[in-house]
Amino acid sequence: MGLTSLRPDVKRAMLPILGAAAFLCSGLPAASAAAAGQHLEKHFAVNARPVVVIHNVANGRIEVKSWKNAEVDVLASQTSDKIGFDMEQAGDRIDVTANILDSSAQPTELAANLQLTVPEETELQLKTETGLIYVEQVMGDMTLESVAGEIHLREVSGYIIVRTTEGSLVCTQCAGKLDFKSISGGAQVLQPALTNVSLFTTSGNILFDGDFVRTGSIP
Repeated sequence: MGLTSLRPDVKRAMLPILGAAAFLCSGLPAASAAAAGQHLEKHFAVNARPVVVIHNVANGRIEVKSWKNAEVDVLASQTSDKIGFDMEQAGDRIDVTANILDSSAQPTELAANLQLTVPEETELQLKTETGLIYVEQVMGDMTLESVAGEIHLREVSGYIIVRTTEGSLVCTQCAGKLDFKSISGGAQVLQPALTNVSLFTTSGNILFDGDFVRTGSIP
């Protein structure tokens, strides 16, 4: 029996109830989304040039940018409670590890993203499985490893070591020394100011778009 067949007084009694029910139903997806997303933020004070080590065994993005503060800020987010983060500091070294807590978890439950803000002069050691590694405006030696994720670098300088299995490298306005090795990933080096370049891939493509430094070398 529809509302049109009810007496006017019955309609007036039921409409507020139906409205309340609609309001509750509309709020359920938002509540579920809030429960699904989990965030953790920590701040680490440092004195000299810090060393930041990231090991992400889950699927997700690692993003590193710089600021002028003597502090390393780590913001971690995950899609489920099947992943846990371990964060430790020993002097000026910060270690962050994303661990899988439930081996039966589905791939969609194993997404963990890390967003870091570090001093301009910071040494980085970043390792991930399939997520993107993005580093911008950081000066310091860095070792970046990925199985299938891409690695994007912009305005970084130092001794840069990149190792991938399938992931590709895009290095824009990079300075210092670059050592890239991959099995099937490619490399794009754009507007470089590098003094030493080593690029190797078994089946990927290599693009070097820039001028060679007169005193530089390419092994």
